[in-house]
Amino acid sequence: MSAVVVGGGLAGLVAARELLRKGEVVDLFEAADHLGGLVAPITVGDVVVDGGAEAFALRTSTVTDLCNQLGLEVAEPQGQPHIWWPEAPYRWPMANGVLGIPASLDDPSMTAALTPDELAVAVQDLQMGGDAAADESRLGPLVQTRLGAAVVERLVAPVTRGVYGRSPDDMEVDLMAPGLREAMREHGSLVAAVSALRKPGAAAVAQPVGGLFRLVDALAADIEKRGGRIHLGHPLREWHHDGHGWEIRTKAGPLRADRVILAVDGRAAGELFALLGETVEVPPTHPSFQAVVALTHPDIATGPVGSGVIVGRRDDALVARALTHYSLKWPWADLGSQHILRLAYAAAPSQTQVLKDASLLLGIDLVDDDVLGYEVLHWEMPTALAPDARARLLEKLSKYEGLTVTGAWMAGNGIAAVVTAATEAVA
Repeated sequence: MSAVVVGGGLAGLVAARELLRKGEVVDLFEAADHLGGLVAPITVGDVVVDGGAEAFALRTSTVTDLCNQLGLEVAEPQGQPHIWWPEAPYRWPMANGVLGIPASLDDPSMTAALTPDELAVAVQDLQMGGDAAADESRLGPLVQTRLGAAVVERLVAPVTRGVYGRSPDDMEVDLMAPGLREAMREHGSLVAAVSALRKPGAAAVAQPVGGLFRLVDALAADIEKRGGRIHLGHPLREWHHDGHGWEIRTKAGPLRADRVILAVDGRAAGELFALLGETVEVPPTHPSFQAVVALTHPDIATGPVGSGVIVGRRDDALVARALTHYSLKWPWADLGSQHILRLAYAAAPSQTQVLKDASLLLGIDLVDDDVLGYEVLHWEMPTALAPDARARLLEKLSKYEGLTVTGAWMAGNGIAAVVTAATEAVA
């Protein structure tokens, strides 16, 4: 059997490796001149760090197992994350939650964020039983029914907007927190479900030592070791199924294959399906800008916001949605006097704005002379197809024998979701 994988992001790399492990002949074509997609390194100051996604969730062992297979050491983050509010800057830890939903009503984030009356509303979650709102597919309405509007506004929305740039009302529970509704039914409350999924006290995320981009490097090396061929700078120009297999054409010429794994983003997939004469529903993307800055200010070493801070509510003085103290969060990146910060934005920021926001969030006066390196990266963050739209797409494509579609727009956001879907796509 021969296979062509279109797309050299994480989904395509995982799919290619799985096909090779099954004994198939594999060619992977990537339109860009580099692999990784939303997982990408960036050099800032004198260190290479993650410019895109930086960690994977530990709700399952999927990615940890993959790292172990590839010989990558995995590290958990250090430091306590915080939420920043104008009235009470930066001091509300949320270490044990899922998407801002706490694992306990005694969590400091609950007692600090809510008034006594709002906390009394949240306590009702414990008496509702597991079926209340269990059919609600959207995150915001589910949490509001169970814990109240204040929890959505002050704990959940800061996380979804700061990390994903989206309102909790627009997020599908099963895509963003797989198993949460089932656990709620089983354990009788939303808080208990989060506790069961999160295991309070355990880390929620991890990364390979050296950065998440090391996973891309290791996958590519393993693919080539197994005899797979990776073609960079080769966009797909033509493809069609003639009843006996697929013919693919790139700038390298034609190639025949028994099957095709399409592992590109939704926009690119829509363009490629148009070559087949198909019009498919493609979910929107959300622009996200990541400012990565290397600084040498001695007060940053105290870790004033621990591993980072998510902005709880917009403030006229603040533009950033979140800040990560990368070199404190991931000890391998501890460079002594040099500190790496990552700040998330909805639009491209200037260095002046980044320093202003970092100064406010950290409580430290930062100036241009403190900067050793500065980069801004632009990402179009994928939105997953809703379940009904996904079903319609799969039905439409079922007539194409040997075609499989995978990637974040099909599987949902998150490294673990993408790896799981890509593995299952070639099973």
